[in-house]
Amino acid sequence: TAIAADIKYSTLNSIIPLQPVLTTSLSQNFPNPFSGQTTINYSLASDEVVTIEIYNVLGELVLKPVNNVKLPAGEYTFDFETKAGEDGFYYCRMIAGNNNQTIRMISIQ
Repeated sequence: TAIAADIKYSTLNSIIPLQPVLTTSLSQNFPNPFSGQTTINYSLASDEVVTIEIYNVLGELVLKPVNNVKLPAGEYTFDFETKAGEDGFYYCRMIAGNNNQTIRMISIQ
């Protein structure tokens, strides 16, 4: 019996389909607004050096979950968590090759 023969998994919380991803993109987090934790998905159409940064509303770097790492084409996901008292606007920026995208996230406690 074949088990998920068309999908392979990597240790970076990624699911890399064997069918090609057509666009490099940073998807809007879900849920948004969020309380405590939200999920962020992104995809790469080709192998790229990737940096992902999360900033607070003051422009201060809060988290860099991916720091200048070469990743293969595919779909990726990670969770972002905030604690009580850390509500407000956050911005998630992805730089992948010549692609630069930003999403706005709202944390409510």
